[in-house]
Amino acid sequence: MPMTKLILDLCYLFIAMLALVVILLAIDLYVLYMIIRPRFPSMHVSSATVSSLSITQNEELTATFDVTVVILNPNTNLSLSYNRLGMAVLFGPRTVATATVRAFSQQAGTETTVRTRFTVTRKLFPGGVVRAMAEQRARGSVDFGLTVETRVKFWWRGFFHTRARSFTFECFPVHVIFPSGVLHGGSGSIVTPSDFYLV
Repeated sequence: MPMTKLILDLCYLFIAMLALVVILLAIDLYVLYMIIRPRFPSMHVSSATVSSLSITQNEELTATFDVTVVILNPNTNLSLSYNRLGMAVLFGPRTVATATVRAFSQQAGTETTVRTRFTVTRKLFPGGVVRAMAEQRARGSVDFGLTVETRVKFWWRGFFHTRARSFTFECFPVHVIFPSGVLHGGSGSIVTPSDFYLV
């Protein structure tokens, strides 16, 4: 019947158009991976300050950490989108404080500066963690660590994008120097920037 033939023709046309879209998408993805070659973002700590550092005999820690991280998108043709940044301050293997930075996007070839404050108030740490920190503090400096966990999509032409990929960046040591002769309170900071490495 004419109506049945028309429906079949429309179905064939729809399938052909769908196949064309899939082929074009496959070509674009091939270009994305084989020609543009996505490069992973890089990060470094441009500044880090530890203030109001207080350590008690009961293994309690009070401190404020102000950290500035610079994130570089090294790609010239790809923008990036981050769903969030999960950040943590470490002392040895122990997590001292955590913070979350909301999702954001980054244009190709640009740097984004992320400033984060971590606050710890009379937090109890077992296993001599605070004692070891106090010993380093008495020598004039403390080695902390930083981690950043995120999921990133690579965008091409503002429309095509890859699946979200998980990244973990670590920076250790973050060498914080304190003024001599001050065992409690006071502020310490890093002298030179420190690079993150991709785990």
